[in-house]
Amino acid sequence: MAMVLMVGLAGPTAALASSIQVSPIRVTLTAAQPVMAIYVTNDGDAPILIQASVQHWTQDEGEDLYAPTRDVLVNPPQFRLAPGQKQIVRFGLVSSNLAAAPTEGTYRAFLQEVPETPPSGGATLRTLLRISLPVFVAPAGDAVVAGRWSSPAPGMLRYENTGNSHIQFGAMRVVAGERTLATIDVGGYVLAGQHRDWKLSGAGTLPPGTRITAESDAGAIDQGIGGE
Repeated sequence: MAMVLMVGLAGPTAALASSIQVSPIRVTLTAAQPVMAIYVTNDGDAPILIQASVQHWTQDEGEDLYAPTRDVLVNPPQFRLAPGQKQIVRFGLVSSNLAAAPTEGTYRAFLQEVPETPPSGGATLRTLLRISLPVFVAPAGDAVVAGRWSSPAPGMLRYENTGNSHIQFGAMRVVAGERTLATIDVGGYVLAGQHRDWKLSGAGTLPPGTRITAESDAGAIDQGIGGE
């Protein structure tokens, strides 16, 4: 799977476009595979300078938090891509001990376009490329994906991740019998040991027997409120 991101360059003359393709769009490191590579391709019509970095990724009350880290290194940390050029970017664990933890390690890789001298011909306004990819360090032993749904307040849905690995939700539906109470287009990530809340517009108090059906990177989910 690849990710393509395009950003325009606005100005008084003909517009240029920055576009990069990244494949794959997720990095998973293990004790057996402590290094993994992605491919970054410049699909645009102008050269770009990219800076790559990794930050530790945690969550608190559903909010993503990032902090500097040296647990995972990236090489090269900066590179220039001509139009049509492809660059291999490698991510590696600094220590095998990081793959021996009972809970999955979670990080984010950031690819940020570095501003350079603007093209001649007048002032320009440029929006720079910035994309983020998840980097996971698999836990020791089996990865366990488990969780519990609840409704801590009227019109609110909560998922508590009780496993030792993340889960990524896609489209979600809150249903009672044959009736759909609410839909969520993209549920997002819930990291191990964390919870996430969604406000359900117009849903009110969820009736007994309410179920959640969802797409996820762990497979299809059909689970009742209060169920594991």
